[in-house]
Amino acid sequence: MHISTQAVQTGLEWDTRTGSVAVPIYQTATFRHPGLGQSTGYDYSRSGNPTRQTLEDGIEHAALTIDAGLTAELLGRLRAERGAAEAAAALSRERGASS
Repeated sequence: MHISTQAVQTGLEWDTRTGSVAVPIYQTATFRHPGLGQSTGYDYSRSGNPTRQTLEDGIEHAALTIDAGLTAELLGRLRAERGAAEAAAALSRERGASS
């Protein structure tokens, strides 16, 4: 899947609780917890909220995709350069042997 397709589909998972097909924008500043010492994963909006988490996950996924692509390209170039260097060395050996 192309990276631009992945980017626009970030957060489009089906919410079984509400039926929503997109992540809502949470505008709350604080979050209620089930009990003392039990967290929902969110405490205060500045430290994170579900909307921001979805955005961060999408950015992280895109960065990993880009990183993997660049790594593959770099490895391909290094292998090509190594292959070219090995071919040049073999040619040099052949020329040295035939002299």
